[in-house]
Amino acid sequence: MTEQELVASLEPGRHGLVIAYGERRATFLPQVWSSVPVPGDFLAELKAKAGLSREFWSPAIEAWRYTVQSFGDAD
Repeated sequence: MTEQELVASLEPGRHGLVIAYGERRATFLPQVWSSVPVPGDFLAELKAKAGLSREFWSPAIEAWRYTVQSFGDAD
């Protein structure tokens, strides 16, 4: 998957994302979209969290999208 394909596959507000490259890993929950609403920026910030350059890309990067369910008070 290319970086452009990954960015295009993200649904802001819905998907969380895990990336891994070698020993480096990071995840953002879907709630992070409220702070970083642009998919390209979301991925760039996640790469920085993993200790990678925001501009870095390698075909060896692994990525997993996920969704979450929130539980809380009904008040």
